[in-house]
Amino acid sequence: MQNKKSEEFEELEKPTFKVGDDSNINNPNDPNKFGAEFPFMYDQANRRIRKRPEMIPYTFAFGNDRLTSYFKIEADGTPVLVGDATTWKDINVAGVILAKPASSNPGIDNFRDLNGTDTTIPTYAFAVDEYLTGGFELQHDYKEGSDITFHVHWQGIAAPSGTDNVQWRITYVVSRDNVALAAAVTVDSPDTAIDTQYKCYRTDFAVITGTNFKIGDQFMFNLYRVASTGDAYLGDALIQTAGIHYQSDTLGSRTITTK
Repeated sequence: MQNKKSEEFEELEKPTFKVGDDSNINNPNDPNKFGAEFPFMYDQANRRIRKRPEMIPYTFAFGNDRLTSYFKIEADGTPVLVGDATTWKDINVAGVILAKPASSNPGIDNFRDLNGTDTTIPTYAFAVDEYLTGGFELQHDYKEGSDITFHVHWQGIAAPSGTDNVQWRITYVVSRDNVALAAAVTVDSPDTAIDTQYKCYRTDFAVITGTNFKIGDQFMFNLYRVASTGDAYLGDALIQTAGIHYQSDTLGSRTITTK
């Protein structure tokens, strides 16, 4: 890549990205802001690439599809992922730290390795109709309004009878500061087939619509093991972790309470 040089800065070649304010960045017909000739300069004194002074008020966007999916740097320096550029992350809670109810709670057992050897690492071992309680906060990098997927990681240490099944249920409520609680929602997972002793599994629930979810919302839940639709696994399901997969579109939030 060849650059135009002067004593004060280097001008980089014409970029494959666009420049504009937030209201105009998706308008490819604006010749003044789409594919600006030399929006960056090399600051030799500080040894860094920075915006040319006349470009400071504008947003910069990078990506093969710069209309719907791209990475952008907003005028205040905040990086944002848009469209297919968003990434997936986890919020997982260790099963062993979930709270036990007064009754119908699972006992404790240890994970086993592939040979059946006791790992000495304990966790809760769910029989049918037993449950635990937990919660977490939607993180500040969460893409507000996007859907989430609750899931459970677990192990079966008893031998299945063939191809058996494990099913889970969550009852959850999402709260927000200074807002009254909405009604709790109950969702059953599909069956997860288990056919191998000591194997680890993941059960994904149906997508939870997150249209009204925001950063800082509190997701509180009961997690139950319930009777499966297919042939039931008679052994206990040893929980590893439980939580959600969620989409992320920023590194964090601009303030403690606002995206």
